[in-house]
Amino acid sequence: MAEYWLISAPGEKTCAQTWETLNNVTSRQNNLSTNYRFPIPDLKVGTLDQLVGLSDDLGKLDSYVESITRKIAGYLGEVLEEQKDKLAENLLANGCKSRKFDLATYITRYQWELAKYPIKQSLRSIADTISKLVSQIDTDLKMKATAYNNIKSSLQSMERKQTGSLLTRNLEDLVKKENFVLDSEYLTTLVVVVPKASYSEWQTAYEKLTDMVVPRSSQLIYEDNENGLFTVTLFQKIAKDFKDRAREHKFIVREFEYNEEKLAAGKNEISKLASDKKKQFGPLVRWLKVNFSEAFTAWIHVKALRVFVESVLRYGLPVNFQAMLLHPNKKSIKKLREVINQLYSHLDTSAGQGSADVAMDIPGLALGQQEYYPYVYYKINIDMITIGIIVGSGLDDPDILENRKEIVVTTPFGNTSDALIEGTIKGVACVLLARHGRGSTITPTNVNYRANIWALKDRGCTHLIVSTACGSLDENIHPGDIVFLDQFIDRTTKRPNTFYDGAPNSPNGVCHVPMHTPFCPSTTKILIDSAVELGVKHHVSGTVITNEGPRFSTRGESKLFRTWGAHVINMTSVPEVTIFI
Repeated sequence: MAEYWLISAPGEKTCAQTWETLNNVTSRQNNLSTNYRFPIPDLKVGTLDQLVGLSDDLGKLDSYVESITRKIAGYLGEVLEEQKDKLAENLLANGCKSRKFDLATYITRYQWELAKYPIKQSLRSIADTISKLVSQIDTDLKMKATAYNNIKSSLQSMERKQTGSLLTRNLEDLVKKENFVLDSEYLTTLVVVVPKASYSEWQTAYEKLTDMVVPRSSQLIYEDNENGLFTVTLFQKIAKDFKDRAREHKFIVREFEYNEEKLAAGKNEISKLASDKKKQFGPLVRWLKVNFSEAFTAWIHVKALRVFVESVLRYGLPVNFQAMLLHPNKKSIKKLREVINQLYSHLDTSAGQGSADVAMDIPGLALGQQEYYPYVYYKINIDMITIGIIVGSGLDDPDILENRKEIVVTTPFGNTSDALIEGTIKGVACVLLARHGRGSTITPTNVNYRANIWALKDRGCTHLIVSTACGSLDENIHPGDIVFLDQFIDRTTKRPNTFYDGAPNSPNGVCHVPMHTPFCPSTTKILIDSAVELGVKHHVSGTVITNEGPRFSTRGESKLFRTWGAHVINMTSVPEVTIFI
């Protein structure tokens, strides 16, 4: 379990006694948690007004630094590609004396880094130092990610053209010089894609499609599972007529000119891009690992600052409190909370039953809508997975999140449908977004899908779970059933469906996205296992057809969609899934 509780309580006769009391009732007697001292040095207190203002600012800084930390972790996972399963072992934190620790070891052995954050400085100066450090990391990350992604997308685009259907793929590796009539003043050789089922028709018809076709000039030079690639030689002046006639017979003439210099340049370009990507990969991974450590350690120092400030505001002067880190046992979280609440109930009898449902607004304590307890309490989740949740009509209730706060993200593609709501569910970091806006004010066609996905990625989301209301096209799928989609059919017509559209604010290059498996199988399996465990009626697969809307389909259309193999129908799955991929 990656969830930790960072709490503080006022010192009794000594801070050591406070530690012993808590450790005794939570760990030794009841085995509810594993506990660690969390040492915070004697920082400069400042004035009460300074503490009150800093308390609010530290809450915002906490959210910002955490989001950048998670963004770096998420991007490192993307860069590792096939080695993404090794992400955890690459996410390390540098402790004192530059020793590398896994994240759990770092926070359980936490030590304030005096060299980086001198305690002689004011609390505000330390917070500003952290803010500037992380802001610079974020700026550098955007620049490095853009440069690497441009090379990666260009290479992927060229590599995809080396495979796939003969109708679209590059032909350089399939043809040879001897397949063409070159350097002729009158003749030219065309390359034609012919369906396998039409080979006989082609052989019979190609000489008769127009005049001036060289007899017996057609050769089959390559074939895949569906089509064959034929050459045909004819007079240049009737090439256009031949192409038109061929198209009428469903023979597709590819626009291709045999030029050895261009062919060599294309191959060299792929080699150069592959070489550039390889050269950038190692330094980029090292940079991401180093700066993840910088951001993560900065985040934990922000937590320490928050504990210090809130403890002084709550417990007063002189400074006398004990900070403690608790690692709850997964099955004992509720009991642990009850025991700690009872232990410290004397500190504030009005808050003995801390709840996220009660909105607290205590000046200077920056609590907003998070849990309030009689002791200082912050949750730390070191699992670098952040789940984005896009919800549709009727499911946009932010109360599903604990410690929630609203974030407005500016994107190159305009505004998101609504503010993003960040928080946790059972200790897992989540970002909630109402697709149609809270109150369902945006039609499916007018949803800014690109801005929504961009914003979720910008906040460090590594996974995306999406709910959407559907109509059933299958008599076995009933109202209230959950269908875990694995394929889609796109019937939308008015929606931008890529970030790579050549616009000024868009990423550079052209990106052809593979879509054979549009929905993540591993995430889907986890959801299916949860549905089984909860006893929810569900279907383990299904094809959705996404209509443009806002109208529903006619009976005739629905019958047609059933013959296509669709199981459910909606108006929003596309382009949401295609853009996130």
